[in-house]
Amino acid sequence: MKVPHYHKENIWLVADIYPKNISNQTKPHPGIQEWESQESIDILIQTIQSLGYHAEMILNPWEFLQKFTSLETSKKQSTIIWNLVEGYASRNREAYIPAIAEYLGVSCIGSDAHVNIININKYLCTQIAKSISIPVPIEMRIRSSDELQNVETFFDSKADIFFVKPNLEGSSIGIFENSICHSIKEVKELATQLLDSYDEILIQEYLSGDEYSVALLQTRDEGWLIGSAQIIAPGKVYDSKTKSKSSMPESVNKISNQHLKIFMEKKSLEFVNELRCEGYARVDWKMDSLNQTKFLEINTTPGLSKVYSLFPKILELTSNLEYTNMIQKIIENAISQFHISNRYQYGKSFL
Repeated sequence: MKVPHYHKENIWLVADIYPKNISNQTKPHPGIQEWESQESIDILIQTIQSLGYHAEMILNPWEFLQKFTSLETSKKQSTIIWNLVEGYASRNREAYIPAIAEYLGVSCIGSDAHVNIININKYLCTQIAKSISIPVPIEMRIRSSDELQNVETFFDSKADIFFVKPNLEGSSIGIFENSICHSIKEVKELATQLLDSYDEILIQEYLSGDEYSVALLQTRDEGWLIGSAQIIAPGKVYDSKTKSKSSMPESVNKISNQHLKIFMEKKSLEFVNELRCEGYARVDWKMDSLNQTKFLEINTTPGLSKVYSLFPKILELTSNLEYTNMIQKIIENAISQFHISNRYQYGKSFL
């Protein structure tokens, strides 16, 4: 067995862990669907340790505060925080950790708080995409039941079939087979139900074609490594039932149409650069009934599970990038960004 070269960096994985046993009586918040499994975190920790880094897991804010306040000042700039917190309910939930790290002057893997807040908001992302000439679905954001009165006028024969989903959620939360609506009446009924549980609803034209995903990995020396694949879910709708913490029910296939592949990868990179993402991101696309490819959303904290996540599977399929090498590139890039990124200047001044 190869003995790893040991590095001075200490990596803290700040994470939410998906509970193993969920009883029907407890009714946990649906947002925990985004949390990683214990198995996935264990594999990630083992991988990090195999590369010669010290790694430990932190599971709540108080544990984080206790560890950081007791950390010697000399060790703070060699500490790297890996943001795996998904939280729930708040639109700021994926920005908690990068904002804290930046304020404390400590390296954080992934994009900054600003990007992670934008990434949560699907409607805002499509508006940004549209502003840089990326094709997007016809859509309408709803924040109150009163706004539903304008749905029919807004779409006005622009779409016959609709898709209704929460605007500020990921991991297909709030998406089910009945998310496909065949009339304005169905749209209003479903949107009214969803508004009881979610702050904002997105009503889109239904995109009935194939689904694709583009994985982008920022590297220290080579810019962005990009891979793309067609994603085939087992059912008609890529819903919350498709998501699993024990396996990957989706099929991840190479894209045979090179023109399509080049288009999506180019536009995904343009969008990532527009937001000024760091570390990694996944951009999802879907075709409409006329085979026009349209931007769906970006995920700047994509799942990194070796067991069930799309991001590592896509890069392995398209770039032969093995999981350990992917993790190494992520860490190396974070170390590099910490030394050159302006976002850490203020926090560093207190160390």
